[in-house]
Amino acid sequence: MVETICVHGSEGEIMAPLGKFNRFYRAKREKVRVTENFSDPDLPLEVQQALRDMEIGVLFFEDPIPERLHIPIGAALAYLTEIREDLVRADKTTVAAMLNKLVTGELDMLMIPPDQFTRIGNFSVP
Repeated sequence: MVETICVHGSEGEIMAPLGKFNRFYRAKREKVRVTENFSDPDLPLEVQQALRDMEIGVLFFEDPIPERLHIPIGAALAYLTEIREDLVRADKTTVAAMLNKLVTGELDMLMIPPDQFTRIGNFSVP
C-alpha cells in the first residue's frame, strides 16, 4: 500500500502523493465497485474485464489537481500497485501479473471515470 499522511482532526482525510515528484494533495480513501469495462489504451483488456464488479480502494482528491493531468471532476484514482494487491486477494493472479508488467513506479495510477463505478464507503486496510 502506498504510504499516505493522515490529516489530524479530519473525517478520514489524508495527504496522498500524486505524480513522479511526490507532491502531496488532500484526498479521501474510499472503496468503489467498478461497474463498467472502461476504455484505457494503456491497460490490457483482460485487466479491464477482471476489474469489473470488483471492489477496489481509490482516492478522491479534494485539492485542485493540476489541469495538465486532465482528470475529470468526480473521477476516482487508484494506485496500480494497490489494484494489483486487490487482484491477488481476489485470486486473479494471472491478471495481477499482467498488471505488474505495466507498473513502472509506486505512484503509477489508474483513473476511473465517474460513470464507471459506484461508491461503497470508507476504505479500510485489508
